[in-house]
Amino acid sequence: MLWLAGIALALIVAIWAHLAFWNRRLDDSEQLPYDEFHRLELADGAPCELRRLKAQGDVKLPPILMIHGIAFNHRNVDANAERSLPRWLRSRGRDVWLLTLRSGLPECARDNRVTFESMVRQDLPVAVAEVLKRTGAAELDCLGFSMGGMLLYAWLGTATERTPVRRVVIMGSPGLVRSPLRWL
Repeated sequence: MLWLAGIALALIVAIWAHLAFWNRRLDDSEQLPYDEFHRLELADGAPCELRRLKAQGDVKLPPILMIHGIAFNHRNVDANAERSLPRWLRSRGRDVWLLTLRSGLPECARDNRVTFESMVRQDLPVAVAEVLKRTGAAELDCLGFSMGGMLLYAWLGTATERTPVRRVVIMGSPGLVRSPLRWL
């Protein structure tokens, strides 16, 4: 019976060490600065958020909207200042906007309004319209990571009218690419 208590104690220590490691590793206490923050209220009452990293100087290219993956938020692509794609893009003259979908907000965690369809029909179009309104741009570029890319597939694939999206980059999203040469 003593061996069982020893195993239980070892398991508890291992779990504690594991949680302590990941808590330190994933600590988001580093609050990165943003030039603008906007909390948007969607038609069904759910919120989403936009954060802006404003380009310095004369901006010649359209803004970029970055969309995070599942079970995360804008920090998915902006975890720390040294390894931040949005901050690197801003340093290259791009106006970068980070979208936090309703699925990435703690208050929506157990909300039945958090569906793939609701994010396609509301979160993306509202965020795109808000970025265009605030920048005065006629079009924008989008970068979707994982589920963010899937949302872009769905939104652009079902759009009935022309969207203001100039270019799309999809990172880490599932997809099917057929060879133009079927026998290869």
